[in-house]
Amino acid sequence: MHTIFLIFGTAYVTRNHTMRFRTLLLMILLIPVTVPPSHAQNTVRRTYLSITGKDTTVYLWDETVSGDSRKITVTKGTQVAEIVSGEDYVTRSTHISDPSDKTDITITLKNGIYVIEGRFHGKNYHDTVNSKGYPWIQNISYSVGAIMKNRTSYKYECFRPDNLDFEQMQAEYSGETRFRTLPVRDIKITPGGLKSLFWSCRYYLDETGRYVGYRGVNGGPGTPETIIIPAE
Repeated sequence: MHTIFLIFGTAYVTRNHTMRFRTLLLMILLIPVTVPPSHAQNTVRRTYLSITGKDTTVYLWDETVSGDSRKITVTKGTQVAEIVSGEDYVTRSTHISDPSDKTDITITLKNGIYVIEGRFHGKNYHDTVNSKGYPWIQNISYSVGAIMKNRTSYKYECFRPDNLDFEQMQAEYSGETRFRTLPVRDIKITPGGLKSLFWSCRYYLDETGRYVGYRGVNGGPGTPETIIIPAE
């Protein structure tokens, strides 16, 4: 609004002055104004059900894409995890909050060093961890379809959100199978080293690469198997 006032103020003056000012006014009016384009944002929500024995938990996924940045926000009860990644689905930063657990923690990676800081289980927390040199994939269920599109094997690293343990993991294509009558690609996930002998889980992708299911045991001996499926 201020710019428009100045232009009209100049026009008033030029009525009583020389042609030089009229020329200046014309130049002002013809100056092009460039407005930087805003990055369009597109948010998609998906809902998943996690079934363990007789217990069912709802997961809400909100994916926002803006420019070369992707943010997936996963809400499970009072826990909210925000993972920011690039176009390659490799994680750039993570923020985990849970008021009921008095947790508000941020993880960032710079120059090969992870910095973890905030509050964890009600206590102030600060730590640094050296990267093993593998890509950081904090939410494999979100990234698995993209990273395994043209691969049979993929090593990555991540943090367990329940205890912040740093883990090296591996995804392996195990062939085609069926999950709840749906033809899917079977991706086996195992931790690195000797831990791979004791634990693994399965992620299932449809023909488009979309994550459509999970199967695994998330606990000690006797823990019921967990199955995750889309709610729709």
